[in-house]
Amino acid sequence: MEANFKRLYMLKMKARYAKAKTRKERSALIDEAVAMTHYSRKYVIRLLNGSRRHRKHRGRKPSYSRDAHQLLIRIWRAEGYMCPLYLKSIIESAIRDYEELGHDVPPALADELTRMSASTMYRILRPHHIRRAPNKRSGNKASLAAQETAQRQPARLSGHGPQRGGAGGDALGGDDVHGNGTCHEDATEVDREMDRIARNTEP
Repeated sequence: MEANFKRLYMLKMKARYAKAKTRKERSALIDEAVAMTHYSRKYVIRLLNGSRRHRKHRGRKPSYSRDAHQLLIRIWRAEGYMCPLYLKSIIESAIRDYEELGHDVPPALADELTRMSASTMYRILRPHHIRRAPNKRSGNKASLAAQETAQRQPARLSGHGPQRGGAGGDALGGDDVHGNGTCHEDATEVDREMDRIARNTEP
């Protein structure tokens, strides 16, 4: 017999059981239900009486109190947000350091902290973890080196002047090829002077 059919059958039997007036009639209905469903007799009686209740599984009780959680968070912050694995190894000295700062640590809470595992500490401290801003200098070292090289690469001068940073040095700006536009300004001034001389020498 399928479970769904058994459930429907027991609902009908429950209605018949409620209408039964004598103990003999109720006992006969119980015997019939046991034969049909193969349930135990006590289980059938609970179903017919409507006294069956589903138990709530609450799970295991917490091993550490809320006060111990709060104390761990405060000690973790006082120790500079260190790794829970390292904090577990120095938890006793960390508790003494916290007491030296003027805080009272009850012995029961101190015992709870010393019994905590590193994984339990991590689970408690994880919601309070501070997310640091990403480092602007982080990234691929090769790409950073390429960017720095491109920034140092000499650019071509405007007009018809030569390039900066040639093999023989810059003919217009000398060695100051990385200045704040000095080489470019000198080249522009030379172009203007050459144009002025050309106009004056025209016939």
